[in-house]
Amino acid sequence: MHERKWPLLIGRICLAIVSAGLLAFGAIVAAVPMGANVGLYRANGLASFGLGLFGGLIVLVPYRRGEPWAWYALWFYPLFWAAHLIGQLPPGTDHIHQVVFIALSLTGLILPARDFFPPAKRSELGDEDAAAQSNISTSFLRLKAPSKASHRTRSKRR
Repeated sequence: MHERKWPLLIGRICLAIVSAGLLAFGAIVAAVPMGANVGLYRANGLASFGLGLFGGLIVLVPYRRGEPWAWYALWFYPLFWAAHLIGQLPPGTDHIHQVVFIALSLTGLILPARDFFPPAKRSELGDEDAAAQSNISTSFLRLKAPSKASHRTRSKRR
């Protein structure tokens, strides 16, 4: 991939911690619901578990490969935790874990951004690419619409 592998490694670790936190929280809430509405808490726990599992799989496979769609998809984590923080949603009342998860997920996304979207180098866009691009353009312009003579011969065949 690139020489700079440490930002991607740090990003993977940060996002894996967020995924593991969601997995653990979801498993605990699903197994031992803590509220009066047991069904609602179990469903919430299973949803959190699924979110952590899904995010963790994205971190382990496509994010690790440096696929840009995985980087975009994982922006769900900081948005999810920011919504929890702004809305003062559970779990807990101190919300410090939400700030930590926002910081971890932002670090995991911003630090390796150059690995997902490397800047184009001048040497990569050399004369060969320019020539290939102009060949494509001229080939496209050479395509002609059928002439009237060819249209008449087609009409007579029918």
